[in-house]
Amino acid sequence: MAEKRIVLLGPPGAGKGTQAQWLCDALDLPHLATGNMLREAVANSTPVGEVAKPFLEQGKLVPDDVVVDVVIEAIEKCKEVAPGGWILDGFPRTLRQAEAFKKVLLKRKEKIDRVILINTPDAVVQERLMQRRSCPDPLCGAVYNLKTKPPQTPDICDRCGKKLVIRDDDRPETIQKRQQQYWHDTAPLIDYYDRAGALVEISGEGSLHEVAGRILEAVSKIQKRKSLRSKAPGPAPEEETPAEGPPRITSPLLATAVVGQQFEYKIAASGSRPLSFSAAPLPEGLMLRNGAISGTPKAAGQTHVRLVASNGVSPDDSKTLVISISFSGSGSSGEASLAGEG
Repeated sequence: MAEKRIVLLGPPGAGKGTQAQWLCDALDLPHLATGNMLREAVANSTPVGEVAKPFLEQGKLVPDDVVVDVVIEAIEKCKEVAPGGWILDGFPRTLRQAEAFKKVLLKRKEKIDRVILINTPDAVVQERLMQRRSCPDPLCGAVYNLKTKPPQTPDICDRCGKKLVIRDDDRPETIQKRQQQYWHDTAPLIDYYDRAGALVEISGEGSLHEVAGRILEAVSKIQKRKSLRSKAPGPAPEEETPAEGPPRITSPLLATAVVGQQFEYKIAASGSRPLSFSAAPLPEGLMLRNGAISGTPKAAGQTHVRLVASNGVSPDDSKTLVISISFSGSGSSGEASLAGEG
């Protein structure tokens, strides 16, 4: 059986952890979640775990090179008992991690087969996060949902017995900022894997089984592609290009924006079908209309706008990009830059 190496991307609350566990059971693959891998490495006192331990204990971010080492260590361990591949959840988080991970995989003559972006509406994510409760122990890290995965004893962690808490970043006043920051930080990753031909974007809205069905459909294409290559004599044949796939945004990367003056960012994309767009949040004074973000900005500052472009073929044939817009004070030029595209 061909190996399947899969990465799940999506903001906190998109359901990627739940989907990863379900998918692992369905495909008989190990679930490699970054937090769990780090805690296991620390608990087993592996060389990499010893390096990561002080960062976890102090609640600090573990350096990229250490995280990559922990992931490779986990892959090596699971390959002994589960050689069919793996599903990564929560890694990579940054472009630097992705590039470092690719180099290590190339040395092993391996590559990521599919990166699945679970694109979930902000309102759905907000509802899920407000129902979330977490164990405060950094070496436990258990997460619960009051509706879909409640603890056996209310407010008590099933694993370690500590009292569950609402993390500061799961509170309503911080959720929206987290969402904006996630899409801003993840935009380069979306573009990186899209250009590599590995990215598939699916809707995270709907029931667990509906979303799981979309993921399985994306995964099934891995086997089909590998089968074609194995049957073909000589070099692998070029894959057929769909008549109409998800649109690609081709807008210029830079534009000027000055407070109190008319601003327009035209959205251009490839493809023959007409596109529809949705965007949120938009700064005061701006609107999305006729394929452009336009208006008169009211205040200086910076905002991150998540834009979704769809060609109407299916819910999955859409693309996400994040526009980072900086508005300068009246009389001087600012710029609106395309932070990344899906």
